[in-house]
Amino acid sequence: MTEAQASAWRTFEAEAPWLNYSHRALVEITSVVRARLATGEDVGVQAMGLLRLCIGSMGATPADASKVSWTAEEEPDDILD
Repeated sequence: MTEAQASAWRTFEAEAPWLNYSHRALVEITSVVRARLATGEDVGVQAMGLLRLCIGSMGATPADASKVSWTAEEEPDDILD
């Protein structure tokens, strides 16, 4: 994985924290295409369609986010409090 792809992967981790190991293939595909966009490479219509499809399948679009049943884990208590 290139640095740009790894960066895209980390971005998806932050944007969609409900993703888990079973989403690995989707995250890999989307990271590759997103890295191409970020580095200014030519991205065709098919790749953009694939990106949209994968992001939707992960529940990472506004329309699909409502289908994700995930709640954030509680923040641990600060040990100094």
